[in-house]
Amino acid sequence: ATGDFSLGQVISPPEEWTRVDRELEWPAPRLLHQGLPLVSPRGIMMNDAHDALWVGAPGNSTYPARIIRFPIADGQVGAPSVFFMDSSILIQAKWVMPTTINGQDVIIVPDQGEEDSNGMFTGVGAKVLIIPINPDGSAGMPATIWEGAPLVCPTGIALVGDYALITDPCAGPMISRSELPSVKFPSSILFALKLDGSRPPVSLYQGHPFTSMIGVCTAVPGTVLVNDTDAGRLDPTSSGGHPGFAPPAGAEKFIFSILGRHADLPVLGEPKRQPIYEEGPLAFSFSGIAASDRI
Repeated sequence: ATGDFSLGQVISPPEEWTRVDRELEWPAPRLLHQGLPLVSPRGIMMNDAHDALWVGAPGNSTYPARIIRFPIADGQVGAPSVFFMDSSILIQAKWVMPTTINGQDVIIVPDQGEEDSNGMFTGVGAKVLIIPINPDGSAGMPATIWEGAPLVCPTGIALVGDYALITDPCAGPMISRSELPSVKFPSSILFALKLDGSRPPVSLYQGHPFTSMIGVCTAVPGTVLVNDTDAGRLDPTSSGGHPGFAPPAGAEKFIFSILGRHADLPVLGEPKRQPIYEEGPLAFSFSGIAASDRI
């Protein structure tokens, strides 16, 4: 989206996130690109220099996973190109994080790894990569920050100091939800991974209230925002999910406060649920009551 607005206008302070600002005028969205080289695009991030949009595309059975770059010049977004694609290294990537480490521009990528025949992530190939950006804009040689356990399907990524916060919706013990106790699925963990790979990923939070912890960001200083795709309202279609996956439900957002550090690790407060409100016309019909009746 484009327009004249500040980050403070778009993202309210954490204590105000439950309030709907009806006076905020959002810019009208416009199509940037459709079709290849995009293949199932997911996460999108802008780098600090505001000269590129980076998109993670996990691919499909026909097209391998890739990282896409949209150049930005004079406020205009250009045509996308494939920045990195190598199926022997990158298996599935939904989120990417552009940043600069010791003066080197890089892209940090959680790779979800391989799935089995049921679509469940196996942990094989699960890793976090760091890809240098060469001066000519091409991709340098990727390096692995961490691969394997305790990661199973690392998905979302955000940065806090010299740590990457990684959401993994498959790394926790098998659980069920109260309305469908027979359906078991893996629980989520929020990991902290030191960017130099000097220590294994450490669990910062897991379990209730999260079901499928996916997206994570630190857009508001001092806070971590987490998106859980299955923690909200119950599945309205009664599909009930399938083995190994959480029963479908509405998404919820949660906020952690960053309290500081202890033993070199980020310390987070308890997650606070941020209700999501939807506005729109609703139509009801009741047997024996006509639209002209007054109650």
